[in-house]
Amino acid sequence: MDSRKLHSLGATQSNNYWSSTTYPANYTNAMNVNFNNGNANNNDKANSNYVRCVRALPPPALILL
Repeated sequence: MDSRKLHSLGATQSNNYWSSTTYPANYTNAMNVNFNNGNANNNDKANSNYVRCVRALPPPALILL
């Protein structure tokens, strides 16, 4: 993962962070991303990983000409 992008997130541990995506091959697992090396993997949902609260930006205003 590009370290410049990680820096823009603020204080971030170099560890695994949960995704909101369930792992399709095993519904007891969820996807996670390692913020140290950018690797994506899956982990049992009962395990502990870090989380980041994020929100989507509103869509840009539609300009009618």
